[in-house]
Amino acid sequence: LLTTAIGTLPSPPRGVWLDAGCAVGRGTLELAAAGAELVVGVDLNMAMLRRADLARRSGSIAWPRRRVGQVFDHGVADCDDLPRDRVAFVCADVGVLPFADAAFAGALSLNVIDCVPSAVGHLSELGRVLVDDGAALVSSPYDWATNAATMEHWLGGHSQRAAHRGSSEHEIRRLLSADLRTGIDTGLTIADERDDVPWLLTLNARSIMHYRLHLLRLARTPRTPV
Repeated sequence: LLTTAIGTLPSPPRGVWLDAGCAVGRGTLELAAAGAELVVGVDLNMAMLRRADLARRSGSIAWPRRRVGQVFDHGVADCDDLPRDRVAFVCADVGVLPFADAAFAGALSLNVIDCVPSAVGHLSELGRVLVDDGAALVSSPYDWATNAATMEHWLGGHSQRAAHRGSSEHEIRRLLSADLRTGIDTGLTIADERDDVPWLLTLNARSIMHYRLHLLRLARTPRTPV
């Protein structure tokens, strides 16, 4: 997924990047390996961040890999060959980022917008912390659930009698339209998009969940001088 997302960029990532919703940091490390000078991974899950920082310090990460029922194998992933000196991890809310305006050259948000209380708030924060013409790589399966966000904060997934029949793709395109008569000023517009990008999540040795993701490369519109 990350390789496909980076492939939408006109050139490799450079400068300081943000990995919003970094989990255990695999994307953070791979983004640094792709060329970013520094990548700051942000997540609210402290247990995942502890594992991410352990991988950064030790060069590997271990976890119980579920084989069947309550039977687990010992899983180990080696990341010693990745640029661990060019990543950092911060415990923070991706909807209220603790960074200055225009702090990052680019941002990564893989499968996050349907897992936060406000998708619009998260996208607006990405737009705020990006430099002018910076890129945000955003993906989602639009797997909306009320335990993550109330329905009025979903982008689509309801109002099936509307012309777009509840399409999340239609709603995010409308939201990020350059025409602010129909969209919202998040500071971001769609520069490129891919649909049906596969993402496989292993549940156990005999079960894999297959997601079909909508992948967007968003561009930060130039700010109006004050």
